[in-house]
Amino acid sequence: MHAYCRARLASTVEGAEQLAWTLTGKARGNYLYSRYAISLLNEPGVPLEASSLPAGLDRLYETFLQRRVAHDLRSRRWREEVRPALAVISVAHTHRVRARHGL
Repeated sequence: MHAYCRARLASTVEGAEQLAWTLTGKARGNYLYSRYAISLLNEPGVPLEASSLPAGLDRLYETFLQRRVAHDLRSRRWREEVRPALAVISVAHTHRVRARHGL
């Protein structure tokens, strides 16, 4: 995981080695976390520090949605694309949880 983070960060940021260790710890072994975290850190025009990223993929998704979507809940994109997609994911997750627990 550390090698992956370091390789992705090496050409874009100073201190890639330390940053890679920080992300490795916060990722908790999840490569998807590393991928999204690095994308957020490399996003142009939006300063973000690795120390401000939450640990765990679920919290990173929340951060991602807040930065990209929540500021514009009245937009056409929110109504027609994001909200319906989140609704499907939410229902699918609920059914999976119920099935797992025999509900």
